[in-house]
Parts: sequence; structure tokens; C-alpha cells
Amino acid sequence: MRRPYALAAGVALLATGCGPTSHLNITLRSKSITVPQVVTPAIQLVPPALVAPPVALPPLPAAPAYVPLPVPAPTTLPANPCPKAGQFDTPAMPASQTVDAPPVPATSTQLSTGTYTGAASTPASGSLAGVEQVTITRLPTTTSSVGQQVDAWQVARRGPAATVSSVEVYRLVHPASSPAATQAGIYLVRLAWKDPARGDVTFQASGNGLEIMSLPAQPATNDIQYVGTDTDPDTLTTLELTRNIRQHKRVDACGKLIDTITVELSGTLTTPNMQRQLTWTKQVATSYGAVDVADTLTLTSVGSGYTWTRSLRNTTVPAVPKAVR
Repeated sequence: MRRPYALAAGVALLATGCGPTSHLNITLRSKSITVPQVVTPAIQLVPPALVAPPVALPPLPAAPAYVPLPVPAPTTLPANPCPKAGQFDTPAMPASQTVDAPPVPATSTQLSTGTYTGAASTPASGSLAGVEQVTITRLPTTTSSVGQQVDAWQVARRGPAATVSSVEVYRLVHPASSPAATQAGIYLVRLAWKDPARGDVTFQASGNGLEIMSLPAQPATNDIQYVGTDTDPDTLTTLELTRNIRQHKRVDACGKLIDTITVELSGTLTTPNMQRQLTWTKQVATSYGAVDVADTLTLTSVGSGYTWTRSLRNTTVPAVPKAVR
């Protein structure tokens, strides 16, 4: 009878000695350690689709020789050559978001205002007020290898001084369904001038040109809607432009209002001999074949104190291209 009692006493003694009579509190402290880890590269289950770059547009047709007509001197203009539109006048046509045809070939005049300073010419500063003669010439239509139609035209300017002339060449690239087509829009492909105050500059884009306006024209949601750069391989002249499409604006063409879309350009024009900062605001009359019926071009060179600013404005309403009549 002793063994059961001894066993019970042993169990009671073990129960009283198996741990503390109060709860055990443990405090943990965090410690940062660096453990080498091998990261397995992500496996791309579906490879991205290969997007081929747009095919090159056909070479630009040769522009015809430009023979400017005489430009009247500013002193021959009447005191008030340009009446203003009435308070309640409206444009004959709203500016469209698309351009269906290039501008109608014509010769017209634009009023010029502005000044220059710091030029290498004599005199080193002066006025740019007067009249510019503008001649628009159509160039042959071409078609790319994917069936995309491209129209082109030349804008030649003369004046206000008899020794000043300039040329711009543009392309209208029509929409196309091919994935290899170029973005529809207006492209600047040539820019040249001969001017004692601006110097002699020739820029011919080596590629498709710089996009002045995308089509359909959509206002920019930021300040870098498009950035382009190209270099003329013959003259080593580089033109870099940032372009933003803004809202509509009415231009008063001597009493007749023209609805336009505002295009703001800024960038740098660099030749082997000089560099100019450029700002260019164009009022594009899209319903008249993307004619610039007003624009302001400013060239500056901070280091030399050079500034050249000229504003132009149409004196008449352009003709409407037949494709959009």
C-alpha cells in the first residue's frame, strides 16, 4: 500500500516544481540584418509585338525657281492701309481639325512689323516694318510605298527690304491605314533665308521633316506635345523644335476675320558658324489648306546680344482649296 501513496506524493511534488507561479513576460527587440538574396529574373511570358518604324516618304520634288515680283516700299502705302473687322463680325469658315488639301497657289501680301539689333550688318539695328510679298507654289503630289499620299508646297517671301528673301517648304501627309504609314500632319522640310540681318541659312531635312501640326489637330495637354530634330547633311545645319498646338484664334486680315489654330514652336537653329534660339508662333488657317495667315518669329543669341523679331499678318483671305469646297 505504500507504493501508490509514494507515487501520488511524487506527482504532487512535480506539479509544484514545474514552473514559476506567475506569468512569464518576454520583451522582443527588432534587429535589422542584411541577408544576401538571389533574385530570379522575371520571365516574360508574352514577348512584345515588334513595331516597325514608318516607311520613308518619297523624296521631296524639286521646287521651281522663285522669281519675286516687285514689293512696294513702305513709304508708298497709305496712312491706314488695313481696316479693322467690326465688333460683331465672324469668320466665314471655322478652323477645322483636319486638312484635306494643300493651299491654293497664289501671290499675296502680308504686313510686317518688328525690329532687329546686334546684327553683323550695317546698320546693326533697324526696323522690319513694311510689306512682304508671299508666293505659294504647289509641288508635285507623291505616294509612299504603302500608298500614303503626300502633298507639298513652297512658301517664298520677299521683303520688306529688296535684299531680304526666305523660303519654307511644307508637306501635307494624309492619313493612311497601313501600320507602316507616317503620322498624318503638316511637316516642315525646308527653311532658308538670305538676309543681311539674319545671315544666310539653308536647312533641308534629311528625313520626313519636323512635324508642325498633327492631324487631326488636338490642343496640347502639356508643354512638350512633340519634339523633333533633324540635320541638313549638306550644310550641317541642325533644327530642333518643340511644338505645342493651342486653341483657336481669329486673325483680322484687313477687315475680314480668319479662324485659325495656334501652333507654338521653340527650339534651336545651329549652323557651323552660329547658334540661334528660336520661338515661332504660327496661326494656321486649316480650312484654307494650312496657310499661315499670321506668325511671329523671334531669333536670339544671348551671348552676343542679338535679337531679331518679326510679325506678319495677311491682308486678304486665302482661297479655299477645291477639295474642301
